[in-house]
Amino acid sequence: MITLLFMGTSNAARGPMAAGFVKALMGDAVRVFSAGISPAAVVDSRAVAAMHEVGIDIAGHQPIHPSRLSLEDVDVIITFEHLAMDFSP
Repeated sequence: MITLLFMGTSNAARGPMAAGFVKALMGDAVRVFSAGISPAAVVDSRAVAAMHEVGIDIAGHQPIHPSRLSLEDVDVIITFEHLAMDFSP
């Protein structure tokens, strides 16, 4: 099974949305995480509303920093930023 990590800045919209789409499309065939280098307190309500419109629930997502994940287990990291990312806590 492949493990994907979607990385952004706040992990409040794009990452959770991308992870939600992949989970909806691929189910248990893939493990999906999202994280941000400067995590927000909560997922953006506009992202939750947009995903709700397509039948995907991301309301329970909690933005996290990548240091909370075991990156050794991640096969592919997909970023949403053009800047270099610092994975240190």
